[in-house]
Formats: sequence, structure tokens, C-alpha cells
Amino acid sequence: MNKFIIVLTGVLISFGPFIHADELDDLIRYGLVNSATGKTISNSLGINHLSYSEAYLSLLPELQAGVNYKNGASGSVQSDDWSGSITFSKSFSHVDSIIQGLVKAGNQLDINKIQAEIDKRSYIDNVIQQFVQLGVTVKEIDLLKANLAAQKSSLKVIETKLKNGQEIALNAKKLSNDIMIAAEELSLKSAEYDKASAQFIQLVGKKAASPVWNPDTLGVPDSPGSNSQYQLSLKMKELLLANNSVDIGLAVREHFLPQLSLSFNYGYDMWENQTSWGVSAGISFNPFDFFERENKIAKLNYEKANTQLAVDNIRVEYEYTLKIMIQKLGVLEKKTAVLKGNVEIERELQKLYTYQYQTDQIDYPEYQIRMNSLLQSELTLLRTQADLYLLKKRIQYGIVKI
Repeated sequence: MNKFIIVLTGVLISFGPFIHADELDDLIRYGLVNSATGKTISNSLGINHLSYSEAYLSLLPELQAGVNYKNGASGSVQSDDWSGSITFSKSFSHVDSIIQGLVKAGNQLDINKIQAEIDKRSYIDNVIQQFVQLGVTVKEIDLLKANLAAQKSSLKVIETKLKNGQEIALNAKKLSNDIMIAAEELSLKSAEYDKASAQFIQLVGKKAASPVWNPDTLGVPDSPGSNSQYQLSLKMKELLLANNSVDIGLAVREHFLPQLSLSFNYGYDMWENQTSWGVSAGISFNPFDFFERENKIAKLNYEKANTQLAVDNIRVEYEYTLKIMIQKLGVLEKKTAVLKGNVEIERELQKLYTYQYQTDQIDYPEYQIRMNSLLQSELTLLRTQADLYLLKKRIQYGIVKI
């Protein structure tokens, strides 16, 4: 497996080691600090650290201090007594369990840290996707505007031919209707952008100043996926296995060894200036809990087996997903290059189609079909570029996802 990962990393290096920061990177950094999700992740880490500290704080002894005053009479004797004491005490009913609990508390803190990293990558991926879609919408608006302008220009050609008796009024009417629909679609796309922009502000806490991107200027890091959500999940499962092993070890010892308890106390009488202390230890073993202990060990072994299966599944899925990402990256780069060429060809052909229509070499329906092909080519290129940019950004932030 390690050899497989090393080979993949070597392949990835060839795509280019440099990452050029863009607006999205700034927005991600801002969102992790200022957004509601970013603050929640930070707060969760704070809670996790306090929970870890709580496991050790529970070991501190109990402190009791008291002052008593007693005034009364017994027969003919009047009493007026003061007394005061300070006492430290602590008892541990199951010493082995407490020690193993501290070990598990440390592992749990690491698990929580890993979960925070996974949550962070999930948030980053959400920001990337929304930013990419925002950019797609902006570019679609530009393309629709350009297409609307081209249709209006075509209408002028039709109107000229109509005056010369070379065209029928129905075709001019049809194009006028198409222009009206295109204007409505442009208006709808603008409304969609406003909504997407508002959602992005809610997600990040800041507006995207210029949500445009160019995948050609974005390199790929040396080792994408080396700290991905899959790898983090593997680390988390390994810690869960460690905790499970701790539980099994404790259960096995309980099965054959007696339970150790420990307690101590220290007291000081302030009025009598006397001290007292004591330490006690005890062991206990209940032979009638045999079947309960057997059941507990069997259950823990099943849980360990399930966790190990999950580790194996995550490892396989990670390797194949990363491999597909690399292949898809190469395909999208080649496809983008071809589609760029197609768009340039379509732009040149538009001039030819207009000339052919003006000189009556093609009729209006054929002219419209050919004119619409440019918009479709541009939209196909745009969406392919969006997929390429999204994939590169995911790799940059260690998000192994297709």
C-alpha cells in the first residue's frame, strides 16, 4: 500500500508543484476564522481540551474545612468549645480502570482533533463548491449577454433582408421572440446569482469580490491527499482500535485478576494541633460475574473486528478515489485544451455563417442552428473548466473526492 501511495505522489508531482494563491484561498482563511462553522469548530476543540483536562482534574483530592462552636451546659458544668479541622481525602474504587481511562482520554482528545480537521475539510469543500458555482453563474451571465447581443445583431440582418424581400416576416418574429426569451433567461440567471451570492456570504461571512477563476493558473501541490479526510479517518479508526484494545485488556484482567481499590485521607485539627492520616487498599473478586465478563470480552472483540473492517474499507476507497482523481485531472486538462480550440473555431465559423446567410447560401433556420452552436460550445468549456478548477482546489486542500 505504501509503495502505491509513493507512486501516486510521484505522478502528482509531475502536474506542477506550485500553488498560486487566489481570492478563494483568502476567503477560505477568512471563513475558518470568522464564519459560524469556523467558530463552531474552534469552540469544539476548546470543549475537547477541557474534557481531557477534566479526566485529570477528577483525580484531585477532596478538601473539607470546618469550624464548629459548641455552647451548652451539662448539669452544673458550662461548656464553651471551639473546634476546627482540615481534611484531604480521595478514594479510587477501581485503580486499573482509572489508569486506562486516562489513556483513553488522551486518545479521545486526538480523535476529537482529527474530527475537527475532517469537519474543517468538509467546510472548505463546501466553500470551494459554492465559489466555483458562483463563478460559473457570473460567466454564464456574460455568455448570455454576448449571445443576446449576437441575436440582436442577427435581427438587424433579418430586418435588412426583410426590407429587400429576401426574408419572411415570420422569421423576424421568431427571432424577436427568441430575443425576448433570452432576455428573460438572463434576468433569471442574475436572480440566481444574487441568491448564490447571499448564500456564500452566509457561509463565509464575507462577499466574494470577484468570483472568477482560471484553472490554467492553478498548479497542483506535491502530495495531494497526504492529509486528506480519508487519511484522517484512518488515523481516527486506528485510535478507536487503540481504545478498544485498552477496553479488551482491562476486561481480560478483570476476568482473571481481582479488582484493586485505593483510598487515602489526611486531617489536621487546628485547635488541638494534631494531624491524622491513613491509606487503605483492598482487592475484590466476584466469581459469580464470570458470564458477564465473558460476554463483555466477546462484545469488545466484535467491535474491534468491525472497526478493523472499516479501516480496510477506508484504505481501499482512499486508494481508488485518489487514483481516479489523478486520471480525471489529466482527462479534464486535455478536454479543456480541445474545447478551447472548438470555441475558437466556432467564433470563426460565426463570421462565415453570417456571410452565408447574408448571401442567401443558407436559410434562416439553418443559420440559427449554427449560430446557437457557439453558446453551447462556450457553456461546455465553462463547465469543464469549473470541474477542473474544483478538482485542483480539492487536491490543494487535501480533499480526496470526485
